[in-house]
Amino acid sequence: MNITLKCIHLTEDSEETYTFSIYRDDTIDNVKSKLMPLVTYKNVDEYYFFTRELVRLNPYDQYKKLSFDNTRTIPYEMFAAFCLNHDLPLPEKKTPMN
Repeated sequence: MNITLKCIHLTEDSEETYTFSIYRDDTIDNVKSKLMPLVTYKNVDEYYFFTRELVRLNPYDQYKKLSFDNTRTIPYEMFAAFCLNHDLPLPEKKTPMN
């Protein structure tokens, strides 16, 4: 499979795109070694790879995880972090009603 890898150099104001083959059984070290001939900066320990994966969230399962099987109240900070990590809109913080 051909993958287009987009490398962003965070220490510079440049953005470069490289194309090379990555296979299912390639390790991260194999991918880094394939990348090295294409880039100027050759320190393999300075390159990090991130991926995004489409995940369908089941609200009931997520609630159970965040509330520890409905044994705890979910603090706003925990819920806000969950929303940020899943690219969900951040809810408005409301004051609790007594």
